[in-house]
Amino acid sequence: MARLGGSSLSRSLRLATLGVIGAGAFVLGAQAQTPASTSLTSMQKNPDNWVMPTGTYNNWRYSPLKQINTNNVKNMQVAWSMSTGTDRGLEGQPIVIGNMMYYETSYPNYVYAIDLNHPDQIAWKFEPPHDSNAPPVACCDVVNRGPAFSDGMVYADALDGVLYALDAKTGKVVWQAKNAHPQDGQTMTGAPMVVGKNVIVGVAGGEYGVRGYLTAYDAKTGKQVWRAYSEGPNKDMLMSATHTINGATGKPIGAHSSIKTWQGDQWKVGEPHVLRDRQPGHVEPEPTPRQEPLVDDHHGAQPGNR
Repeated sequence: MARLGGSSLSRSLRLATLGVIGAGAFVLGAQAQTPASTSLTSMQKNPDNWVMPTGTYNNWRYSPLKQINTNNVKNMQVAWSMSTGTDRGLEGQPIVIGNMMYYETSYPNYVYAIDLNHPDQIAWKFEPPHDSNAPPVACCDVVNRGPAFSDGMVYADALDGVLYALDAKTGKVVWQAKNAHPQDGQTMTGAPMVVGKNVIVGVAGGEYGVRGYLTAYDAKTGKQVWRAYSEGPNKDMLMSATHTINGATGKPIGAHSSIKTWQGDQWKVGEPHVLRDRQPGHVEPEPTPRQEPLVDDHHGAQPGNR
């Protein structure tokens, strides 16, 4: 086991909060345990866990724990710290399952497991192979938004587009799937999301004309279950001309609902992200080729976003 610090760190800790500053991680606080085999739907009800990147399926990123409040927060002190081994941006959050904490760094995407009862030791560390083609095509730093967890497995995607399923007890690779290709301008920085039997991931690369997609992989085997593109023919987006409803009109979207909002073949290089229009059905003037459509706070969707 790799040592993190002195003997004073061996106190029992069961997490409340992890903050990341620069290349270090600082743990402040305390909480409890839940069996790893329990479903995420049940586990998210226990505030002593942080079972997914957003905390719960409602995506509030809010904890109901009251041990830390406005009266005593000024008294908080660092309980222990560790180096993450990278000097690039840190944008992820830890997953806390009982007494175990799982965390993924920015590129080169180290994944750590820490037993919070023995925070002076690293339970395991996973270091994926490094693809030097990935960092040059990563926009806005080589960050990562953290791992996901389900039924004894930790899911982590690397900047070079590989999704890994790791045994939560050992860190060994159970399966891996190639979801993006840096040579085509594609990278991965987002956190996976486990829904039912599938783990769902996206792709980045709008600066390089990447046509975005969401992909679901079987959480146990890594087999691709489905892929839905951000724009294009309805069949590529997994939408139905007759059963998918336009929220603005209340009517079926009809054929070519995405393609008709683009000029020519712009939709093929138009949008890496899967977004939802705040004003469904509203269309703005066409973007120039390879321009990334955005959701505008005042005017709704840009072309290609419905």
